Amino acid sequence: MTKKVLSLALISTVIFSLIIYSQINKKVNLPESTKSVVVVKKEDPIMALKTISFTLKGINGRKYKSSDIFNGNNLTMINFWGTLCNPCIKELPELQELNDEMESKNFGIIGIIGDATSEESLDDATATIEKKGISYANLIPDKKIEEDFISKMTGYPVSIFVDKKGNIVGEIITGARSKVEYKKIVDKILSTIK
Repeated sequence: MTKKVLSLALISTVIFSLIIYSQINKKVNLPESTKSVVVVKKEDPIMALKTISFTLKGINGRKYKSSDIFNGNNLTMINFWGTLCNPCIKELPELQELNDEMESKNFGIIGIIGDATSEESLDDATATIEKKGISYANLIPDKKIEEDFISKMTGYPVSIFVDKKGNIVGEIITGARSKVEYKKIVDKILSTIK
């Protein structure tokens, strides 16, 4: 008798939990592509930095100064990505399309390859960029970028947006998004900055 009561109690608990879980999911009606996306709040340690500046080497061997990149755009998206991150690699072609389509609005994208710490990962990054047809700059992080930004990230991709002066604007986006979703974010930020 006791086993039957315990079994019924366990089954009832499981059914009740499933009902509650399904009700919660109905209330959170997010598009499928954003279900793994985390929007980082203003109190995030990266937002606390307020600005970003650097001189970094690109995977093409060229040096890039943040001020030169940012001054050329009203808004720049910095996409931190990893060579072992499938969502990162999958979104690269759409980011290239976004970069090309939004160039007339003085918007640009740069990539920072967060795991470009060895010759092997640099080779992987170079091969990925070539295979995906990416022409915007992809940079190798230095110790400062690793400490200030990458060490505070819980995964890739992470995208931050900066104005002409390198001020972080808008929200930090963790997780891949579609070109359409990024375009809405970019248009919204562009409408708020001068």
